[in-house]
Amino acid sequence: MSRGDLVLAAIQYYGQKAVPGNASNPLVVGFFQKAGHPEIASDEIPWCSAFLNAICAQIGAPQSRSLLASSWLKVGRGVAAPAFGDVVVFDWSKIGQTGGHVGIVISCFPGIVYVLGGNQDNEVEIAAFQTRAVAGYRRIIEE
Repeated sequence: MSRGDLVLAAIQYYGQKAVPGNASNPLVVGFFQKAGHPEIASDEIPWCSAFLNAICAQIGAPQSRSLLASSWLKVGRGVAAPAFGDVVVFDWSKIGQTGGHVGIVISCFPGIVYVLGGNQDNEVEIAAFQTRAVAGYRRIIEE
């Protein structure tokens, strides 16, 4: 298993979106089930950590088993210089907002990290985030 395997497993869901209103995308709800939270039946619940847990379960990688993005700060080992396929955890309080987020590092540039993750604009996508909001980078798969 490699960090590339993690990215490949996640990218297959690229474009899957939460459904606005009372309906839910069954694939998104399935992320909660695969993450060990079958009690959640709505895609209106924040699902970034559920997505990453489900992908890790799919490939046999370590999981946080929690729906909190910050729970990933206890998985794997911390790294100062992230590589493709590492996990990045955000703490939005660092930029004056609330909550957090977790996803998979695609690439890094000064001040910006490109992340593949779930619940980014309510879908699985790659998006750019400010590095000043990073709480930590984690290497959950050693190669």
